Amino acid sequence: MLRDKGHVVSRDGRTAMIGLPRHLLGLEAATTVFEAALHGVSSGARSPRPVVDLTAFADADLPAGTVLRAEGHHHTIAHVSGRMTPAARITDDAPVPYYLAAGRALRRDVAAGQPILCGDVALDESSALLRMRRQQDAVTDWGAGCGA
Repeated sequence: MLRDKGHVVSRDGRTAMIGLPRHLLGLEAATTVFEAALHGVSSGARSPRPVVDLTAFADADLPAGTVLRAEGHHHTIAHVSGRMTPAARITDDAPVPYYLAAGRALRRDVAAGQPILCGDVALDESSALLRMRRQQDAVTDWGAGCGA
C-alpha cells in the first residue's frame, strides 16, 4: 500500500520510509539510529507521555448520520479539519482524535466551528487503533487539566 502511495519501500516490501517533502524524516530517522547505535541512548523522553492530539473540528454544520470519510493521499475528511489540542483521555466530552473519527458516522449534529467530540461519533469498538489508544490512556498519568 505504501509503495502505491509513492513512499520509499525496501526491495522485499517489509519496511518503508514515510515522509512528506516538508519534513526531514530521512535525517530524523538516521539521527535516531545513530543515537541508539553510537551512544546507546534513546532520542525520546525517559517517560514519554502524550502532549497533543490531532483532533477533528467541524468546518461546516454536520448532521447526525454523516459518515466522516477520509479520502485521498492526505486522508482529508470533507468539511472537517484537524487541529492540535491538548492531549486528553478518550471520554465522551473530549475532542475525538482525527483518525479515530475517520470512517465513522456522527451520532448527533455538530455545529460549524465546534470540535467533534468522542461522544458525537459512533466509535468502532473493534478498531485496533481505538484499542491501542485505550491502552495508552490506561498507562498515562494525565495530570491536572489533561483529560483527568
